[in-house]
Amino acid sequence: NQLYIIGGDGAQAAAQVLYNEITKRELKIAVAFIPRSVDNDITVIDRSFGFDTAVEEASRALNAAHVEAKCAVNGISIVRLPGRHAGFLVMYSALANRDVNICLIPEVKFRLDKLIPYVYDRVLGKGRLVIAVAEGAGQELMEQTKEVDASGNVKLADIAAFLKDQIEQHFKRKETECNVKLLNPTYMIRARPANAADSVFCSRLGQSAVHAAIAGYTCFSLGMVNQRMVMIPFEHILGSARRVDPSGHMWQTLVSATGQPSFL
Repeated sequence: NQLYIIGGDGAQAAAQVLYNEITKRELKIAVAFIPRSVDNDITVIDRSFGFDTAVEEASRALNAAHVEAKCAVNGISIVRLPGRHAGFLVMYSALANRDVNICLIPEVKFRLDKLIPYVYDRVLGKGRLVIAVAEGAGQELMEQTKEVDASGNVKLADIAAFLKDQIEQHFKRKETECNVKLLNPTYMIRARPANAADSVFCSRLGQSAVHAAIAGYTCFSLGMVNQRMVMIPFEHILGSARRVDPSGHMWQTLVSATGQPSFL
């Protein structure tokens, strides 16, 4: 018998519990886990399946936000994208789109008294602005809640709505017109069918997982590491996460592309 589990941290923790119980009962069941995260924050592996598709769809949303912003007087589009603790999706989609002027992610803190005046000056100079913000960015600037969702995660405050309110107040104080629009394409990103690259990747993951389980391996996660399909023991992935490095090459490339300064 074989048990295949697909998911994020919660699913892998469940896989470990199931494996422990299977071992305790001395059952002949192979347990294989395939990690998945739209945030692409799973450590060790090169990337999570579905990430390419998510970047593609998020980039389309950013393009629509740019069109919306440039069609309004002093138009500002704020696009809220997935990214509770990691900003990989926001960073990659902004790089793929190149219409984004400001990118905000959880790993890079910012101050409102630096950000809002920059938004104001940028809109006055160019007539429009697109902000891509991860859902987990700037949480320390808002009132925190102890409410949890169905998965047990603390509910995040709405950073996009918060920024919209702060920007509109600033423009009002300056007696300047602005048109701020919010876009939240989260469910479009999550529900979109896999693109060609992800379809091929998923086929390889599925076949490799089955081959490994039939060969007698168990208690392993399967993923691509250095372009090779490998089996990884649960303990090497469980409880760890990858984050964007603010001093790394990818983030510095993004900053160069948007032209945004430090907001600290």
